[in-house]
Amino acid sequence: MLRSARICSALALALGMAAVAAEPETDWSKYAKAKEVTFEIKKAAGDEVTLKVPVAKNKFDDLSYTFAEGGLTRWVKIGPKFNALSGKKTPLTAKELEPFKLPKGAPGYAGDKTDLKPGDLVTLVLVRPKDIPAAKVKESDLKIKYAIIQRVLEDPVVKEPEPKKDDKKKDEKKADEKKADEKK
Repeated sequence: MLRSARICSALALALGMAAVAAEPETDWSKYAKAKEVTFEIKKAAGDEVTLKVPVAKNKFDDLSYTFAEGGLTRWVKIGPKFNALSGKKTPLTAKELEPFKLPKGAPGYAGDKTDLKPGDLVTLVLVRPKDIPAAKVKESDLKIKYAIIQRVLEDPVVKEPEPKKDDKKKDEKKADEKKADEKK
């Protein structure tokens, strides 16, 4: 059983490397870097990403961009692998990380457009077509070369733990003692 799990994971890793290596590289010579923006994702669907951009205290505007042909989603950090047999998380080895670093020159680690979720903090590397002068470029002309996920919003609501019944009794006793001390 352990051997078959290793074979399956090795095969999946090899197929993943082959799939990444088989992707044709995009000719970025038609584009010039315009800017980088880092904001929270409001919505991400298909090739479009809508950002939540602060304009004033508690006021936000939406700013939408689409991916350029060949644009990629990347991760700043990549998480550990989960061993189903032992139930433990272990960091990936350098050899296991290699396919995630492709294509060469791309920042971070490979991701997918479906990894972009509302609430995540993302840096968009935006490019403009070279045939549009920098002085005349509009926001609608800009395309995403890289969407780099900086931080994932795991649980937006932080819940305080419920005190145990014993703790409630201790808190009540302390409050009663405090009131008794105040009366003296």
